[in-house]
Amino acid sequence: MRLERPRAEPFFLGHRSTVAEDLPERAWQGETCDYIAPGRTTLGVRLATKAAELWALRGDDPDKRVPRRVWTTEVTIGRKEG
Repeated sequence: MRLERPRAEPFFLGHRSTVAEDLPERAWQGETCDYIAPGRTTLGVRLATKAAELWALRGDDPDKRVPRRVWTTEVTIGRKEG
């Protein structure tokens, strides 16, 4: 059984106004990636074996009203064969 890669679009589309246009193509393909910018760091990691797969992403977004406050969203998706 072939495991399909997790899709990154649901997370990234929710952050389109912040970093989505600047993300590398690898991010959209669900691969390990990073985007480093002041207050807007986005990191994604994909780990895969023949039987299982794990994809985790962390994205930061500065608060529009409170200086120095940064909101962080973390998403982890896992899948195993069988």
